[in-house]
Amino acid sequence: MSEDFARISFHTPTALDAVFPYHVVAAGRTVARPDEAPIRRRYNQHVLILTLSGRGEVAVNGRLRGAEPGTIAWLNTTHDYFHRCDARAGDWRYAWLGIHGFGLDEVFASVADCASEPVTRLGDGAAAEALFAAVLRRMESRPADQSAANSADVARLMALILTERSAQFAALPGLAPVERVVLALREGLARPWRIGDMARLAELSPSQLHRLFRRKFGLTPMNWLRAERINAAKRMLTGPDRPIAAVAEAVGYPDPYHFSRDFRALTQRSPSLFRQEGGA
Repeated sequence: MSEDFARISFHTPTALDAVFPYHVVAAGRTVARPDEAPIRRRYNQHVLILTLSGRGEVAVNGRLRGAEPGTIAWLNTTHDYFHRCDARAGDWRYAWLGIHGFGLDEVFASVADCASEPVTRLGDGAAAEALFAAVLRRMESRPADQSAANSADVARLMALILTERSAQFAALPGLAPVERVVLALREGLARPWRIGDMARLAELSPSQLHRLFRRKFGLTPMNWLRAERINAAKRMLTGPDRPIAAVAEAVGYPDPYHFSRDFRALTQRSPSLFRQEGGA
């Protein structure tokens, strides 16, 4: 690679930025060398780091992980972190994006669990590299669609990370109990489930089940069940003209008022209005 490999670009805010959920505020390519000090600066933003060659090290809250080609690291720079070139390797070359956006803190801490495991090995490293390259080109050339296109590409990168982490999580011993509970809940939505019932089915304590559900879905077991019940009700309401009270009972709501309250909370519409609008 040429010596002008290292560069950085910054985004100039526009009036349209508020329209899009994700924003790349800075981006660049960097060459880190074994004799250089670790980077610890607090930017109050999330940073995605794609290793292009060499080997780096990423630490979050004192836990050190390796960063190699085919991996992407997700850091919340408000946390205690650092990254550096591996002293036993040659130069570490990587591309990075500094991003802000809706819900990033929640995804980082719960679904992706990057607060404890910041580095993800990608099944398709070429796809991530192409997305990084596209964002870097826009940051340098500043086309009119920069904000919209960058937001879309950040969403695609997050999807790549979450897909890979879900697959990795599927191999963990704790998943089998979670999947057992999920299957039972979906097959028995009408049952009056309690957290104790779920925990016994999973052969876990309620706190263990709660932690595993939040790690996989970003929701508590009861909130996940509520969402599944309302989704099932939506499907029924767009089908044959079944009484709303019967729909409610079929998905585990013997009290139609409780059903309507939860339905409105998740859809911003009453069940009857949802039916009238055809589910649109």
